[in-house]
Amino acid sequence: MATLLLKPVTEKHSNCGSDDRLLFSSSAMQGWREDMEDAHTAELMLKYKEGSKAANFCNAHLHERIASDPAFPNNIEEAKKSGFLGIDEDLRNGIKFN
Repeated sequence: MATLLLKPVTEKHSNCGSDDRLLFSSSAMQGWREDMEDAHTAELMLKYKEGSKAANFCNAHLHERIASDPAFPNNIEEAKKSGFLGIDEDLRNGIKFN
């Protein structure tokens, strides 16, 4: 079990930003815990183009994985879960992007 402080650390750290598509803000406060346990990242522009290739791969193949799952169409929730996990596996295995 984590050690708690006698009084909370209430100093807040906030950040905000935007681009032409997205506006974001974040705020964090340590609270009663001995150490800060949370972290966050906001990256508006990916430095690598692999992200868009992965998105295009998902766009082209995710529906195929869901529709071909044995649980489809009787258990859509299970078919979607299996489809996303399968696409994840494809991406981890370095499948060639179209």
